[in-house]
Amino acid sequence: MSHSRQLAAIMFTDLVGFTALMGRDEQKALKSLALFKNIAQPLVEKFRGHWHKDLGDGALMSFNNVLDAVHCGIDIQKEINSKTDFRLRMGIHLGDVTFRDGDVFGDGVNISSRIQAEATPGGICISESVAKNINNQDNLKTEYLGKRNLKNVDEPVVLYQLLGEGLIVRSKKQSKSISLTTTLLLVIATAILTAVVAWQLLQPAEKEQQQVRRLNINLPTETPVEFIGSSPIGVGQTAIAVSPDGQLLIYVGPYKNTTALYARHLSSLQTKVLPGTEGAFYPFFSPDGKWIGFFAHNLLKKITLDQSAPTELCKASETLGACWTPNGKIIFANLDGTQLVSVDEAGGVPQDITPKDTVTGNYIINFSSPSILPDGNHILLWDIYFNIYIISLETNAQTQLPIRGLQPTYIPSGHITYIINGSMFAIPFDVDKMEITGKAHMVLDGIRTDAESFAHFTFDQKGNFIYAPGVSTNLSNLFWVDQTGKEDSLSFPPDYYGITSISPDGKKIAYTQTGVNSEVISLDLNTGRKTILNRTGHSLSVRWQADNKSLGFSSTYQSSQTTALKLFALSESTSQITPLYANADTLHGNFVIDDFSSDQLWAAFEVTPEDNGSDIWIKSLSDPAQPAIPLAQSKASEWGSRFSPNSQFIAYTSNASGRYEVYVQRFPEADKVIQISNGGGEEPVWTSTGREIIYRYGNQWWKVDVITEEGFIQPAAPKLLFEGPYLNCPGPSFDIAPDNRLLVLKPVTLQHSSTELVIIENWFEELKRLASAK
Repeated sequence: MSHSRQLAAIMFTDLVGFTALMGRDEQKALKSLALFKNIAQPLVEKFRGHWHKDLGDGALMSFNNVLDAVHCGIDIQKEINSKTDFRLRMGIHLGDVTFRDGDVFGDGVNISSRIQAEATPGGICISESVAKNINNQDNLKTEYLGKRNLKNVDEPVVLYQLLGEGLIVRSKKQSKSISLTTTLLLVIATAILTAVVAWQLLQPAEKEQQQVRRLNINLPTETPVEFIGSSPIGVGQTAIAVSPDGQLLIYVGPYKNTTALYARHLSSLQTKVLPGTEGAFYPFFSPDGKWIGFFAHNLLKKITLDQSAPTELCKASETLGACWTPNGKIIFANLDGTQLVSVDEAGGVPQDITPKDTVTGNYIINFSSPSILPDGNHILLWDIYFNIYIISLETNAQTQLPIRGLQPTYIPSGHITYIINGSMFAIPFDVDKMEITGKAHMVLDGIRTDAESFAHFTFDQKGNFIYAPGVSTNLSNLFWVDQTGKEDSLSFPPDYYGITSISPDGKKIAYTQTGVNSEVISLDLNTGRKTILNRTGHSLSVRWQADNKSLGFSSTYQSSQTTALKLFALSESTSQITPLYANADTLHGNFVIDDFSSDQLWAAFEVTPEDNGSDIWIKSLSDPAQPAIPLAQSKASEWGSRFSPNSQFIAYTSNASGRYEVYVQRFPEADKVIQISNGGGEEPVWTSTGREIIYRYGNQWWKVDVITEEGFIQPAAPKLLFEGPYLNCPGPSFDIAPDNRLLVLKPVTLQHSSTELVIIENWFEELKRLASAK
């Protein structure tokens, strides 16, 4: 991808009244557009310009020097004004821009588009920088129009119009010879007009139809947007935020081998790093736009542009998003989305406000990205099954909406938007009645999304929408990786791979799909045969049993409530599904299968109880009548357990220390629990020797000797094996084969940063058109 930054003359054009003409006479409108291009394109080429892109009813061009741009613009307007019945607005600005792959980006482009809107139909409006470059040309005349406050530009811009034969100009002088009759008529007309205007001012104002525009925001190559940031889990950490007034962009960027927050006024090319924000992710604004909240190093912090260091508010571990209420509270998803908490904006001790399902009595689990509703007393949430809820912050009551997706967000246009596989959908919503009033429509595609389809977007209260363009990194390929980091691709097509499990004999792979529609699928590594084992219910995890023929999986299959995960056994040969844990109802919560012991005597699974977090329980397979017993039970979250190959030890992940670490204990006899990771770790797997464990932390894979030859737990220092850009989906995101190769998920796109953002001006108007209420 080639790019260069330079000073260039940017020309923006727009056909006047094109939208209205399309409504009246579509064929005539399209002919006018084609005629404009037939006239303009040869002239742009003649004056050594570059035609970068069509913009609906106009175009964007650039020139290496101002004189070429001005002479080209004059010739275009002369031709159109003399040979057509339509008119063109044109703006020219000399500014700093970036050229990349045939396109042009930067504030110079944005300012040119604003100047174009100030031009008289049939005329050319130019900036002061252009006027100064042509003031020594005798054949080029300009007229001062004054200073203009342009949208999203901090300082007023001085504008001029070009004068000349064939150009339509905004006249400042009336004819010197006016008859008395004409004068009287003008006086009468002025009086009538004044009366009409006065009457209209007393009437309810009808909102002017605003034009929807798409423009690019180009960031410095040395400080691009970092999409995942420093979050170890790599899920649900959006990287951009815009202030409510639409003036300031905050984004996560690279800084000294970690991340930091960068600030940029949208009217400027300059960015600056906010001091003390190292390790930052998930920025968000206070309602008044003065404060920026963010997470870093297991803390919630806030900062202003003028502070020399951020203010620490409270502890925050494995967080998945936040919102700032008008009532001075910050609501955030804590402990990997298993706990919802509220803390005062001045800081303090967080209050647990985790909502319960009013039907089952279970806590709503694994939620993310809380979004505030206008009254400040309700928020939007989604759970692990992609159900979307309205939660009352006053009563903790919840209402489930009849839509499913991720990142539900209320938009002041009267819509709720949500994400499905990288596409944004909008549905009309009455915020007073708290109910949906229309049908959902897909309104935007091509948003950059990360694991579980978390999309990178933000919007201001004026109707402008900013997003990172790209594709879903949740679409991935299967790869083998050895312990040196050497890759070997499997010959299966890309899919929305979720949790994977390799059969004990290494001949098959089973996996769940991520997203709203989740299935359990097996792949034969020898024949390439793909078999869908279960289509019913939302399936969250899958694990082969030791016989290589049966699987256990967690699903809402046969559940009366969509918010209840149960455990099932599945025969691959017969596709017969039976309850794996028949008396699961004696425990309250949701159930996720973790592992089966190689001696076929035990199953390990997670339970999310009413007191938050998740616990690890074990169940006898040889004596189903025996009740399940807890193995790791606390206020923390314990998950991802794995039996050792000899079934004598068990490893799992816990955040009891305040961050995820890997622990090991003897099994089935209760013994001392020993931490084996150092500085963070998750998702342990045992090597075939039964004495070593490989675990993941972010994009790093570590190996540690754990069990001595005599059979004692005695961990050595962990060693880094390799780093890799592999997908980190919720739950275990890789598995180990009998030959100790790792099965990983490699996103189809490996773009971890970008210098390009897109802004849609007046996006609320587009939503009203694309997703109107019934």
